[in-house]
Amino acid sequence: MSVARFFVSAGARRRGVAARLLDKAIEVAAADGLRPVLEVEAGATAAINLYERAGWRYVGSSAADWMTADGRVAQMRSYVAPSGDQT
Repeated sequence: MSVARFFVSAGARRRGVAARLLDKAIEVAAADGLRPVLEVEAGATAAINLYERAGWRYVGSSAADWMTADGRVAQMRSYVAPSGDQT
């Protein structure tokens, strides 16, 4: 299972909404015997901090096939969710 799109509105930030959504993704995946993964652009430091605080494990990076707004090739960081027994 892949977390393909993940957005939290500005008004809901810093309220634990994102962490609860990530926990739900892990719960739903675990019910099907799966473990979610996600990719995040390396410049998204707030998101990266959230994932790492929530226990998602960094597993590698790769160049994307698209450019960032400032004209550089996007660098994607890949993460795997913590196992269900840690949430």
